[in-house]
Amino acid sequence: MENDTRVSHPSRQILQVLWDSGPEFIDLTEIQERKNLESYYPLVTSDIRTDARVVFYKPRLEWISDCHFLLHYDDGEKFESGDDALGDKGTATYRRSKQGWKCSWIYRENGLPGSAPKCNLFDTATARELELVSRTKRDRAFRELIKTEYGCVCAISGETNDCVLDAAHVLEVRDNGLDNIFNGIMLRKDLHALFDARLLTIRLDGKYELDSSVHSCYQKLFFDLPDLNRCILERISKNLEIRNGK
Repeated sequence: MENDTRVSHPSRQILQVLWDSGPEFIDLTEIQERKNLESYYPLVTSDIRTDARVVFYKPRLEWISDCHFLLHYDDGEKFESGDDALGDKGTATYRRSKQGWKCSWIYRENGLPGSAPKCNLFDTATARELELVSRTKRDRAFRELIKTEYGCVCAISGETNDCVLDAAHVLEVRDNGLDNIFNGIMLRKDLHALFDARLLTIRLDGKYELDSSVHSCYQKLFFDLPDLNRCILERISKNLEIRNGK
């Protein structure tokens, strides 16, 4: 079973990696949180290209030691840019020293080394000031991640029209909620609004509760709905417990 042992951090560390094509931004706090869990963990990094395109990748994380991890870029997929990442497949090796983080790159197709990008470490406040990635752009990547994992279907109503679906954070971003599969579900836009307003509660047993102020049409909708899918419930349970305990 996959578990989310996410803990709250007062600030997050963002690593800026300066490639020839533009800067890539990696959430080191999330990477640290996954150190003792999965051997491989998919996360989302963002690359702001020199031509102003914004690209999102899904590398696999592999920890080697406390100061050494790899990011494997091998799925050939990008978000936002409209093209594939076939030319960007390879492995980025990160090592930490007293001077900071250093990265080396090996292309997957021919095994040849690439450029050695410069790495800069920022805390949350600096990252916000520099506008590393806007909330809107991150939301798009988060939506694609959740849709890929759970399908284009509302976890509550079963709606499958992509135009009316959102990726909803279980633990909100302002509460240090992460953009990962343990903290997201697909919801119909109106149900997402109710969820964010805390007028809709998903209980730890998978059942739903609506605030008494919600219109009767929604009360009727939830009367006949099945409980939340058990697989989704197990994945989000840790964050759901934190959310419901607030």
